[in-house]
Amino acid sequence: MPERTFVAFDVDNTLLDPEMRAYRETVVRFLEATDIGLPQGEAYDAFEEARATGHALERLGLRNPIHHGGNAEGLAAFWLMYCANTKQRKELGIDETAQVGIREALSELARLDKQTRKGAFDSRLVAERRCRSLCSTDERLQRLAAEATRLAGYSLIMEASRRFKSIEDVQPVANRLAIMKTLASRGLHPIIITEGRTANQDEKVQRIGLGESWHSRVLVTEETSRVAGIRELDQVISALMDAESADTQRPPSAELASLWRYRCVMEEWAGKTPSFFARCLHSIHQSPDAPRTSIQPPAYVPNKDWQPLKFVMIGDRYDKDVEPLIALLGPGVGMKIRLRMGKYGQLHPEDSLDRGRLPDRTFTDWDSLAHFLTEELTPEQIPPVTTPPDIADRQFVTRELVDFGLQCELEAVRSVGAALEAQLSDTT
Repeated sequence: MPERTFVAFDVDNTLLDPEMRAYRETVVRFLEATDIGLPQGEAYDAFEEARATGHALERLGLRNPIHHGGNAEGLAAFWLMYCANTKQRKELGIDETAQVGIREALSELARLDKQTRKGAFDSRLVAERRCRSLCSTDERLQRLAAEATRLAGYSLIMEASRRFKSIEDVQPVANRLAIMKTLASRGLHPIIITEGRTANQDEKVQRIGLGESWHSRVLVTEETSRVAGIRELDQVISALMDAESADTQRPPSAELASLWRYRCVMEEWAGKTPSFFARCLHSIHQSPDAPRTSIQPPAYVPNKDWQPLKFVMIGDRYDKDVEPLIALLGPGVGMKIRLRMGKYGQLHPEDSLDRGRLPDRTFTDWDSLAHFLTEELTPEQIPPVTTPPDIADRQFVTRELVDFGLQCELEAVRSVGAALEAQLSDTT
């Protein structure tokens, strides 16, 4: 493959609604028309707090409001936790005295849930066991799940869900097709790298004017981590956890520990981590015109086959769009661009960062960013990626773990094991 320059964009708060104007307007107008009995500012904060617990709600079998904003089950949970409107509480059968306890229990579950996705793999397993135990024993969480499921079918909640969607749908967002065409006309190759649910992110891409022809150039975390056979793997892990739950002080069996480590490798691909971006770069290398077609099964292009490529990443969050790439490639490889606008604009100010870990460029408005990309950026400014990046942290990729994966009967583990074998055997 001749050396090519790929310009990757984040979606949320970058291509779509960088100032978060459309999102804020949606939530504000929704809450004004809803009246849960709190002052406007408090209602907005409560809505955001409820939405932030989305992964914990998902553990309880409810739809995640992070990915499905305004869905009925997520709104039912919001009402259960924060409604202060006496009439609505009476109509919905919400127990005022239980609200604080439900919020506290969900907050604890959300805290533990985060621990299952970060840190050492063994400590993640401890957190996973605690999460499962909490879900099965805490009456407040069980009540929340049952009540949210019940309330999701009430006309007040269903109407609120429809109202949220109708407000969201009419919010104006900028069309981004022109900038993509301009970049392509200059010999650059625009793609999208985004975090979230595949169907949701595809819908957002279409909303900003990029049609079906863009489908093969959109890389999404969910699709990257959904290795074939992962559902069966999760079932086996759950069964082993259930069988070993009688004595939570005992270390896990060797089988559970190994399967869990593989599951953690896959989970690393479910968020904007160094390993996820590595998967994207290997897919770009394999299929430069349609990288999405190579995202599964997991693959590692060895050093002998790797051809240098130039890569630019543009996103609004330092911790998700800049820092992981610095950790993966180093500060002098590729180009990491931050758009400091919207909700995350004030986080990670540059005077708080080490000099060697700064973005290569930072912009505080879309027009300046667009001018740089379409008028100033040239391939010569971008140091190429000359060696294949690791798709999994090498400290976890042991010979023993790889051999376990290659011999495993589970499709997902074998597939990942083969990719890890290629990485382990590579000499860079």
